[in-house]
Amino acid sequence: PYYNEPRVIEPYFLIFDNECQSNFIFCYCEQTKTYRNYRLSEIRPILVLQQQFEKEKTEYIEKVRTNFDPFLSFGKELKVKLTEKGEKLFEKNLLHRPEIIKREEETITFECSAKQAKYYFSKFLDNVEIIEPKELRDWFQEKAGKINEIYNSAKQNK
Repeated sequence: PYYNEPRVIEPYFLIFDNECQSNFIFCYCEQTKTYRNYRLSEIRPILVLQQQFEKEKTEYIEKVRTNFDPFLSFGKELKVKLTEKGEKLFEKNLLHRPEIIKREEETITFECSAKQAKYYFSKFLDNVEIIEPKELRDWFQEKAGKINEIYNSAKQNK
């Protein structure tokens, strides 16, 4: 999506992601005060400012470059439970599939950001249970509740 208001960013590197077949710019965004990836095809006119940034360059930037993914999942963990069908879906759905860190009994820990989890696991419907982080579990629960309301409302209107 295009952003309506201008963004002031401190760019660190450009990178091509084979999986997305897109170019990204990794940067620090002054408006959000976070590190971000922006897809170059979604950037409108660019102005180069002669502004000096006071952000300290960290080893984090090099780690992101080395372990690049468009969702910035490096160092972020997600714990889920998958049903048997969920396991099969995980094996088949390769695009943007998060990396498994470890398996413990019924729980799988992935290296996965919230944005990647929403994108990847939403299509699993009732074949995945998000365990942690709690905010993401709450997001999935809220969305499932809204879906339930839609279908219950449709039943009542028949």
